[in-house]
Amino acid sequence: MRRIAPGFLLVVAAVLATLVAAGALDTAETASDLRVSWGPEPESLDPAVVTGVVESRYLYALFEGLVTYAPDHNTPIPGVAAAIRRSPDGRVYTFPIRPEARWSNGRPVTAEDFVWSWRRILECRVKCDYVTMLFPLRGAQAYHQQCLADVLLRGWRGMDETERRDAAQTVLLPGARAPQADGLRALADPAVEPSPALRALLLAAADAAATRPPVRFEDVGVRILPDGALEVTLEGAIPYMLDVFAFGTLMPVPREAVEAHGEDWIKPGRIVCNGPFVLEQWRPHYAIVLRRNPRYHGASGVRLDRVLSRILDSGATGLNYYERGMLDAVDRSVVPQDFIAPLRDRPDFRPYTTFSCAFLRINTTRPPFDDPRIRRAFAMAIDKRAVAAVLQGGEQPTNRLVPPCPGYRDVQPDGLAFDPAAARRLLDAAWPDRETFPRVEFLMRNTPKQKDLYNVLRDQIERHLGVRIDAKGQEWQIYLDSMNRGDYGLAYSNWSADYADPATFVDLWVTGGGNNRTGWSDPEFDRWIRESQTETDTARRHALLARCERRVLEEACILIPLYLPVEYVMLKPKVRGFPQENLMDRFLLRYFRVER
Repeated sequence: MRRIAPGFLLVVAAVLATLVAAGALDTAETASDLRVSWGPEPESLDPAVVTGVVESRYLYALFEGLVTYAPDHNTPIPGVAAAIRRSPDGRVYTFPIRPEARWSNGRPVTAEDFVWSWRRILECRVKCDYVTMLFPLRGAQAYHQQCLADVLLRGWRGMDETERRDAAQTVLLPGARAPQADGLRALADPAVEPSPALRALLLAAADAAATRPPVRFEDVGVRILPDGALEVTLEGAIPYMLDVFAFGTLMPVPREAVEAHGEDWIKPGRIVCNGPFVLEQWRPHYAIVLRRNPRYHGASGVRLDRVLSRILDSGATGLNYYERGMLDAVDRSVVPQDFIAPLRDRPDFRPYTTFSCAFLRINTTRPPFDDPRIRRAFAMAIDKRAVAAVLQGGEQPTNRLVPPCPGYRDVQPDGLAFDPAAARRLLDAAWPDRETFPRVEFLMRNTPKQKDLYNVLRDQIERHLGVRIDAKGQEWQIYLDSMNRGDYGLAYSNWSADYADPATFVDLWVTGGGNNRTGWSDPEFDRWIRESQTETDTARRHALLARCERRVLEEACILIPLYLPVEYVMLKPKVRGFPQENLMDRFLLRYFRVER
């Protein structure tokens, strides 16, 4: 009898597994109460890793923090916490944990789950761009900087000169502590570090570190009380702190799953959740299936048994699926730009204003944008009205980063206005020979909307400044990676607020912040941000934030605001639960229902 090669059997097994998975998804599609599409593949489902709006929609379905939101998708209410108790001065919060709160594996959710999850982030055991969301906790920033300094000292020999300089300036000099001083001096040895400038930085960091006592995790403002409640102490009273407690980064993760499976703990069959849904299936580049979590403390109020979320990068495909009855709800990411005008008057087209801003990030670390004069020239050469007009969705052109916010507009800076003559004069002074001006890479996603934006920007820059920008279109995850690595000149960006306060836009640009991604650093700006975080007088706090916004918009000009977005969804009439107003652009499946 002829022997069958083991490799052939593996191929057959893989094909069968694919067919079974496809069949299971087909079954899930017909059995799903709600079928949606939020666009591209999520970057991750780990609350510590997630940074995007798409990913946050899955997080609010799969996990729950101490605080969550009411059916209006906006009002903070107790989540895993049975109650929210705040001290009179607003600096201490106490959260008794619901005794009925359970993980999907049946284990109780405890205060220790939050302590372990937050410690995992602060100690750099997971790459978290949103680690700053924990900095309001007393001692959290100092502890994280100390931990990050340890990571950089261990990896020093594996970094190139640019990475070493950035590490020394943004982390080691401001954040290293006494136990790390000898290690810094050892690295300053000419046999280890050949660059005299870097050796001087390391020695300065060592001297500064020697003056700072070590920080222990026990010094961070989080502890478990004898009755099992979680007590959180802040550096100062923060008006938007309940939104921080509800934010994805502060959601708990299951220690047993993370330690057993590492980065793969988020995969089906391994992931353990504590939110209203569990992850039933995830077929990359095709679909994600969520199933109601019977162990969720509020399971009786969840009206959907199963949700199918199609992963789509093509807007034409998403709209086609919706029109053919294959999807019940889609958002802007899967509706082509050219279709907005004819769809606008339909009753299932639901536009809404969000607290967000679209802008261009500028890579300040490499020519030509290492010169602030050139950055300002580009900002003043762009007519934001023409940019907004091409989108056809009612977007409002803006020169400001922070959208309209009660009490802040009176002190808010105006930003740089469109002035092509002044822009050309600035560029003439900074780089008079246009023939030697480098080609600028414009990083964007491969979507029709962003291609239209690029065409408008390219034409304006060429007409007003006489220089060229080249498109660099990428898929979502590759685009994020390029931006994180600083592999761009200009990058299209869109920031949706994490909470309803100007700080969510302004504190993005702190030194080393995971969402900065421009390479820009300014110790004075960082100090103003720290002062704003503990300032209790609203007028003084707004004045500090306005000073910060002026620095990044007009003086340093590390970004160029373009427009205030208008978001929209398309919902079949049978879909209920989407709020009338959705300023924070949340999509909480817990409150959705489908009427038959």
